[in-house]
Amino acid sequence: MARSRRSTATTSLGLADAVRTLVDHIHVLVDRLRRLEDDNARLQERATEREKVLAERLAGLRDRVASLRQENAQLRATGAERRKRLADEVARLRERSRTRRTPGRKGQAASAAVATAPAPPASETAGATATPRRRAAGAGSGRTPAGVTREVVRAAIAKLGSPTAAEIAAEITRVGAPVSGRAIRFIAENAGAVASRDEQGVRRYRLG
Repeated sequence: MARSRRSTATTSLGLADAVRTLVDHIHVLVDRLRRLEDDNARLQERATEREKVLAERLAGLRDRVASLRQENAQLRATGAERRKRLADEVARLRERSRTRRTPGRKGQAASAAVATAPAPPASETAGATATPRRRAAGAGSGRTPAGVTREVVRAAIAKLGSPTAAEIAAEITRVGAPVSGRAIRFIAENAGAVASRDEQGVRRYRLG
């Protein structure tokens, strides 16, 4: 009987130790679980904070993009308005320049005549180059006719290529607008023609 009691007591002590060990493990596991839950809560809190920050930044970027789009639209509208004003101003300036530079009926007729008239014979051209003073003297009183404008002179230069003032005067005189070589030199300079001398030292004009 005594042995049976001792055996039962030993078994009971072993079970108690096992239960205590199991309880200790359970406490350890519970502690770990709580720590994991705390860590998870902190991670979720951090994630929530980061999501909030990202959401705020994204909202700021959206507002910035919307503002930039609005500014871009305003700049485009302003640029279009300025381009229109500039185009209108250029058109007005061109119209003023055209009005100032457009010859009268005589000038228009002379320009057309110079452009469409056949080229003079070589002998006539040579005579005009060789005797500019006689040509000028026969062109009239020395006053420049109203129909001989810069456009007429430029048309004659364009037709003749690289003529002298006398050749230009002869060409314009030939189509019915008598003018002197001296007047041609003055008009050609104002018309933007470029003067240069050839190998013989003769001044010739060409369009710039």
